[in-house]
Amino acid sequence: MSFEIAIASPESLRMCSSFERSQYASNSSGKVWVISSESMSPLLTIGDVVALENNTVFADLSIDDIVAFKEPIPDGDEADVIISRINEILTDPHDQIVLLTKGDANSASIPRIDFPIYDNNFVGRVSCFLEEGQLKH
Repeated sequence: MSFEIAIASPESLRMCSSFERSQYASNSSGKVWVISSESMSPLLTIGDVVALENNTVFADLSIDDIVAFKEPIPDGDEADVIISRINEILTDPHDQIVLLTKGDANSASIPRIDFPIYDNNFVGRVSCFLEEGQLKH
């Protein structure tokens, strides 16, 4: 099982509590992701773990939220899950909400990776993170 992750703003993200850490560490529902790129550094770095909120409504997302989504145009058979910050919220010609995201370490959004993100690409909003060192005993 492979994971990909990027990140959001310090204002919209917090360190997971010890209760959440134990809950998410045993979670097998796919709501926990390991960062595998530097696109969200310096906030999130390779090896950090992020947890997603349950029941986040796509229409309730805000600029600067950090979200997980399936890449809109997969390179291979299956779309990767990407974690990135919402940079803009737009509406397409059919009045559907479209997200434009950008990794904190990137200078701009990357077409076909960071946008267009529709509701059917949305996986969840990042609620908290664990630094890599916290997971080691």
